Amino acid sequence: MNLSNGTIIYSQVEVVYHLDERPVLIYPVPVKQGNLLHIISNEAGRFQFQVFDAQGRLMFEQQLNSNIVNLNSGFLAKGFYWYRVLDSKGKPFSSKLIVY
Repeated sequence: MNLSNGTIIYSQVEVVYHLDERPVLIYPVPVKQGNLLHIISNEAGRFQFQVFDAQGRLMFEQQLNSNIVNLNSGFLAKGFYWYRVLDSKGKPFSSKLIVY
C-alpha cells in the first residue's frame, strides 16, 4: 500500500482456500505414497474422513477436528481407494483416491 507521504507498507502473505461446491477439499489426488494428503474443511468438527480399499474395507477413519488436516499417505499401499466424507449436517460424499 502506498501512503500519501510516499511510504510503502507491505503486509505478510496469507493463504486463502476457496471451497466452491463441496465443504471439504482434498488434494493432491493422486497422491504419491508417503506424501501429505491435505484435507481442508469449512467447519471443524463437522466432518469425518474415511478411506476404503478397492474391496470396500475401511482402511482409515478420522474426525476432522481442525479446518486443515495434513495426513501422511505412507500407511496406504500404492493403489486405488475410495474416500468418503460424512457430514453431520448433510449428505455424505465420496470420490476416488489414488496412491502412486
